[in-house]
Amino acid sequence: MPQTTAATAGVECDVEISTNGSTWLNLSGSITMVEVPEQERMTGVGYTFEGDVGIVTSGKRVPVEVRVTGLYTEESGEAYESIRTHFQAPGGTRIYFRYSPLGIGEAGRKVFTASNDGTTAGAVVVNKFKLPDPNAGAADPLPFFWTMLVPAFVETDTGSSTGLGS
Repeated sequence: MPQTTAATAGVECDVEISTNGSTWLNLSGSITMVEVPEQERMTGVGYTFEGDVGIVTSGKRVPVEVRVTGLYTEESGEAYESIRTHFQAPGGTRIYFRYSPLGIGEAGRKVFTASNDGTTAGAVVVNKFKLPDPNAGAADPLPFFWTMLVPAFVETDTGSSTGLGS
C-alpha cells in the first residue's frame, strides 16, 4: 500500500453542545482541544489445570473520560459560561456533545456524537470542571477544561440526521 496523501490536521474541528439534541451551540471559536482516550472493552481471563494459556472472555465497553480544553472568556454563549452553567446546576445538567475533526465544510465529513447506548445520540454529564489558572508571568490566553464520562460515540456523516449543523 502506498503512503497516504490524505492525512489532515484537526485545525478546522467543529465542537458543539446541545440541551435537547436538536438545537446545537457551536463552541469551536473558543475550544482548543478535544481529547478522546482509547476505549477499552472489559476482559477477563481464567486458567484451567489443562493447557498452557489463559481463556480470555470479553464483556461491555468501558466509558471514556473526554477532556475538552477551551479559552477562558466572560462572554455569554461562549464555551466557559455555557459549560460552567451545566456543571454548577444542582445535580449537573446533562448535555449532548459532538465534534467533527474536519469541520462541516462539505457533506460527508465525519461527526462523532456522544451516546449512552452506542447507537443514538445521548446526553452526558459534565463530571469535572477546571477553573482558569492566572499566571502573571505568562501572556498566553487562559485555558480552562471540562470532562465528560461518555459511554460511547456514534459516528455519522455531515448531512445525515445527526450531522453537525442540523
